[in-house]
Amino acid sequence: MRGDHDGIWLQPCACIHTFTMTLPLRLFWLDTSGRLIREDSWVAPNRVRFCWGAASVIEISARADPKLRNAIRRALI
Repeated sequence: MRGDHDGIWLQPCACIHTFTMTLPLRLFWLDTSGRLIREDSWVAPNRVRFCWGAASVIEISARADPKLRNAIRRALI
């Protein structure tokens, strides 16, 4: 991720790590239907997160523009 408007969608994925990351992440965990099942709003560097039942995850900067966060949330709910 290079900026506040960049992100990545990892699939299949139910576990991530933030080793070597320099900024905190916001994670949107999705089930097999693409529905939002959990959101982690501030995952600091050097952490591991797991979401039982997740099929994929969208990672964006925790400092991303609130409009981007809300647009992702609306699209997934």
